[in-house]
Amino acid sequence: MPAQLTETEDSGSELPDDALLWYAQALWAARWFGLCCVVLGLAAGAVAAWREPGLRTVALVRGENPAVGYMHRNYWDGVSRTIQSQLKVAAEAFRPAVDIAVKSEADPWLVRIELRHVTSGEGRRIIEQLTATLPCMARSASVTDTQPAGTVPTDRQPGVEREIQLIEAMDQLQRQLSVMWPEWDQVMQAPVQDSLTHPLPNRVFFNEGMLRLPFEDVPHAERFRRLTRAVGQVSLRSDTATATQSNESRRQLTGLQQQVTRLFLLHWAAHDVFSAAADSHSVVIDSVHEASEPPVRYWLKYLFAGGTVSLGVVFVLVVPWYWLRQNWNRITAAGD
Repeated sequence: MPAQLTETEDSGSELPDDALLWYAQALWAARWFGLCCVVLGLAAGAVAAWREPGLRTVALVRGENPAVGYMHRNYWDGVSRTIQSQLKVAAEAFRPAVDIAVKSEADPWLVRIELRHVTSGEGRRIIEQLTATLPCMARSASVTDTQPAGTVPTDRQPGVEREIQLIEAMDQLQRQLSVMWPEWDQVMQAPVQDSLTHPLPNRVFFNEGMLRLPFEDVPHAERFRRLTRAVGQVSLRSDTATATQSNESRRQLTGLQQQVTRLFLLHWAAHDVFSAAADSHSVVIDSVHEASEPPVRYWLKYLFAGGTVSLGVVFVLVVPWYWLRQNWNRITAAGD
């Protein structure tokens, strides 16, 4: 039975008495269209559920470093972020055939890898390929191949000889400064107003995944700073009578400063908390578990999604369709 219409006094337009009744009539008139949409939605959901991989593999990847304990959580936080980013980049080669997710764990030295695949054993094979492509794994293998077992590469030793070279270079730089600027030592005795003159106990720097030893805690740091400041003052005072020297002397002074700076940075790295172990990282597969997921869950999820989307399409499109059906003759007559 068609809805009763009334005419308003102000505008003269015809409106439905009951919007809900009108909408119900629209749905009933479009019942075959709605049924077809629902069937198509359920069919699409069934196809998606049938193509869903039925196996799920979860693996825990653990970072190892014999020189760094697991009590240094800040250090492992940085390493974990690096490993996760590298695994995500490597996982792009297996998509979209395999769904791979890389997640962090409560322990920062652990990284979780979740895979959804079809073939049994495929998850472990992909995880082994992912970990084999990590730069830290390749670097660890190269160190093992080139160094005898139980030894540490020479460039990562604390470097007593390097420290002796640093002291000799600073002595040479000091002698050159004394020749070019005899009173440099008295001028540099003035206190420096910066943060480095007030060491903070137990302070470390987090830089590029490594915990760095503070500058003020490095041996010979104060002397190195005074010498470099003095060289800078010589460059600024080069136009004065006391500091005017030949270009050859200034070039020699600059060369000595560069040599001292290079040796000090190497010396700092030798006393770094963890830089001596930066090349000894390795990533091992801690555990791998493969399980089949119940197919009922996927079928229910995709069938529900397909039915819901199709009903939403019906509820949205039925209003303009039914309105055009009722007013088509009027619209075409007005056009004529």
